[in-house]
Amino acid sequence: MAEKNSRETGKDSIIAIGFSILLVAAGFWTAFQFVEPAPPTHITISSGSEEGAYFEFAHRYQTILAENDIELEILSSAGSSENIQRLVDGEVDIAFVQGGSSNQKNNDKLLSLGSLYYEPIWLFYRKSLTINGITDLANKKIAIGPEGSGTRIVAKQLLEKNGFNNDSAELLELTGKESASALIAGNIDVLFLIASPDSDTVKQLLTTEQISLMSFERADAYTRLNPYLSRVTLPQGIINLEKNIPDEEIILLAPTANLV
Repeated sequence: MAEKNSRETGKDSIIAIGFSILLVAAGFWTAFQFVEPAPPTHITISSGSEEGAYFEFAHRYQTILAENDIELEILSSAGSSENIQRLVDGEVDIAFVQGGSSNQKNNDKLLSLGSLYYEPIWLFYRKSLTINGITDLANKKIAIGPEGSGTRIVAKQLLEKNGFNNDSAELLELTGKESASALIAGNIDVLFLIASPDSDTVKQLLTTEQISLMSFERADAYTRLNPYLSRVTLPQGIINLEKNIPDEEIILLAPTANLV
């Protein structure tokens, strides 16, 4: 009888232990459903050209993340279009992307972490020309940014909305610095540039006597037709109060810079 009771007690103990293990396993499984995974220790970001703001901001992020033992690897690029392709191809984890650069096909593959700031569209031209709107750019030599840049995508969209095609003007794929030098030298007539007002290239062009900046008088129409654009203003004297640059308020269009 004692032997039988001992076997039953042992059996009960095994059942109890097994049930406890099952409960503990279930508890761990439940907990893991709500516990955030540890952050990665290495992240790759596609920034932009080494002369642009994206590249500078990437290095600021690199310093901040290093303080938290996270390594940020920075890859320069031609711009937003190349950054999007790298994201889609899985070559990088995050990237700077300019509003208006993506297309519907890629939207379901990407997630925006937030808009960072406005990036105005600057349309500079030689002061000797009469330019009141994009329609006045017909038959001109126009720098629209290199292949892979967000500037090129947005510039072509604005030109097409105004009835331009490949025969309407000579479109040149120059970088910001290249196009600024060509405009100042008189080798091109117009340039599109998307950059911060703090950009050295923007400041150079705003303070060059023979260069003018176009005001987008139909800004409200452009923002209705292109929801990624916003109307912003460059106040009179904001660049240089002493020299009153610009000498009047300028209306600009601006997409946002996004971390994707």
